[in-house]
Amino acid sequence: MAEEFKKANVLPGAMMQGNYETHPRQLLREASRLFAPLGNDVVFAATGAAMYVERYFEAVKAYNDDFRGSEGARLWDEVQLMRKAAGDNLDITSMRIPKELRWTYGDGSDYKFTRLCTMPSGFAKQIGYDKETGEIDRGT
Repeated sequence: MAEEFKKANVLPGAMMQGNYETHPRQLLREASRLFAPLGNDVVFAATGAAMYVERYFEAVKAYNDDFRGSEGARLWDEVQLMRKAAGDNLDITSMRIPKELRWTYGDGSDYKFTRLCTMPSGFAKQIGYDKETGEIDRGT
């Protein structure tokens, strides 16, 4: 998923090359069935994460359909907010999974999906994007 979110690292007014049929998106559509053995808390969290991933892809499609001008800028903002929300919800889901079953880095630390899914800090700084508020300084 993180690789897919990187495709949103574009300036407003540039197309995003989203893969609407990416495998993780397809898996998350089956969240309730796939995560059922881990219990209700995990299923509910994964279902929420799946919803935000879907909203992200819907936002990318809407943006790509109308990416120019002020409406394009508004839709670009929505894409950025949805990718952060998806990352936040993937983190929530991960924390609901028992520690011994979670994917981790080689040092045993947990993946930080919010960090993997949001715009890189250097790029955000260059374009004046505030990752906390989801706003970009457009000089207006």
